[in-house]
Amino acid sequence: MNTHNTPEVSGYTAQPPLVPAVVNGTNLYPEFVRLPKARSRCPLTGLSRTSLVELVDCGAIKAVKLRKKGSLRGITLLHRESLLGYLHALTA
Repeated sequence: MNTHNTPEVSGYTAQPPLVPAVVNGTNLYPEFVRLPKARSRCPLTGLSRTSLVELVDCGAIKAVKLRKKGSLRGITLLHRESLLGYLHALTA
């Protein structure tokens, strides 16, 4: 039975499975998402790395930068709720 109004072929659908956000009081979604590598897109939003960096730099979304002491490189983690909140605010 196809309840998502997507084409169904031999029991398969293009719609991803619906997963509850909270199970037994535990949030299944990560609080932070890693900034994608160069020339990649965010799997959560589809935004490019450059667009996400610009949003962090202007303060539109929250991010945490992790780097070991003395290291030149590190990783940037984006706060998932602030990213989604920013996108939802654009639709309002």
